[in-house]
Amino acid sequence: MREKLSIIIPAYNEEKRIGKTLEEYLKFFKERKKKKEIKDFEIIVVLNGCKDNTGKVVKKYECKELKILEFEESGKGFAIIQGFKEALKRDNDLIGFVDADMATKPEAFHDLVKHINDYDGIIGSRYVKGAIVNPKQSPQRIIASRIFNLLIKTLFMIHYKDTQCGAKLFRRKSIEEAINKLIITRWAFDVDLLYCLKMGGFKIKEFQTTWSDREYSKINLKKSGLKMILAVIRLRILNSPFKDLVNLCDRIFKGKKIIFLKIPQTQLNHMKLKNFKEVGDYCHENPLIRWLFWKRLKTMLNLAKDIKNAKRVLDFGAGSGISMPSLSQNFSEVYSLDLDISSIDYLKKLYKLKNVKILRGINDEKYRLPFKDNFLDIIFAADVLEHFRDSSEIQREFKRVLKKGGCLIVSGPTENFLYRIARKYVYKQKKPKDHYTNVYDVMKKTSKLLKIEKSKTLPCILVPGFKVYKAKKI
Repeated sequence: MREKLSIIIPAYNEEKRIGKTLEEYLKFFKERKKKKEIKDFEIIVVLNGCKDNTGKVVKKYECKELKILEFEESGKGFAIIQGFKEALKRDNDLIGFVDADMATKPEAFHDLVKHINDYDGIIGSRYVKGAIVNPKQSPQRIIASRIFNLLIKTLFMIHYKDTQCGAKLFRRKSIEEAINKLIITRWAFDVDLLYCLKMGGFKIKEFQTTWSDREYSKINLKKSGLKMILAVIRLRILNSPFKDLVNLCDRIFKGKKIIFLKIPQTQLNHMKLKNFKEVGDYCHENPLIRWLFWKRLKTMLNLAKDIKNAKRVLDFGAGSGISMPSLSQNFSEVYSLDLDISSIDYLKKLYKLKNVKILRGINDEKYRLPFKDNFLDIIFAADVLEHFRDSSEIQREFKRVLKKGGCLIVSGPTENFLYRIARKYVYKQKKPKDHYTNVYDVMKKTSKLLKIEKSKTLPCILVPGFKVYKAKKI
């Protein structure tokens, strides 16, 4: 049967290996499509907090079959889940994932496609009859794998010989069922996925694969072994009557994990060409300015992580809508408000953000927000309040619509001494363009209405920096 296929490749610091992987996979599956062995395919690369040049390498292979996502590092499982979400936006029949190092060659992955038959999923295995592993694994590695699989069978009653092989393929309905039940994003992700499918009654086939351990492998058996064991024990507890104990410990010691989605540079450049001028600073030719704007956005999001049970948020003066995908990932109801909604609307459709509602603002300082009293948990106002001649009225509105314990998170540009001199004498500007006040005046007005809890400054010498603060409704 000819079917549409999504292949997810999570990537963390893979600049030395991912280029060859993409080259081989794109070439192979384009040939399969040409020969009508598959109907269509896409490769979704999820850049997972890469600190090297992985992103630059991936962008060299950009084409209609390649989709690039970028997140802060949150584990391989998290990256695959985001890939699942992206794949489910299309009408693809099969969704799978494979490691970036090409330990599974495209021919071996295609074997999974050919042999899935009437099963709900198929997983590659290095330990069933007919599997080829090259070079042969050390006795220590084989023993460790056997012990781990015995632990999995004992704790979860999952009778597979290899749960950790990086090549897996599933039918769409399997992923749709499992994706909202997954709770592990790091070491035990594969076990969590297979256990969710088992509990859902799905039939998963284990199939012999050809596996090549690659140079520069980042898995250290001694360091990862204990983490894997602890992770699966934790997963077992989370699927037991004692799960609340683990959740309580997570809240006490870890706090809420904020998902930060960084829109790829190529997508921003495309938006700039479409005349969405608001994205300009995020794809500025000066890398320092690009870094500063993304850092500001991340800082604002991180200030929200200790706000308990936050669900409804307003992005006031959303501008480009750059923060909207990240807000959509972290909160169940997102309201995005601005005078010009064209860029916001474009991103909502592009990322299929169903939990985002777009509101058109009015250029009036006495504007009444379209919410009832005590409705919102968080209001984000990034570089917008300094454009008001007097922000007092709108800040009183913020206080009205915020719940008790809700927070206002604000950012505004700052200027160091050297930049003020340059603006005044080189650019001949008495004040920043369209600014009627500054972030310090805005913060002073906020302090009369809400309790300032945290304040951070992102300084910069050559360009304006940012002041970011959080204020709470008592």
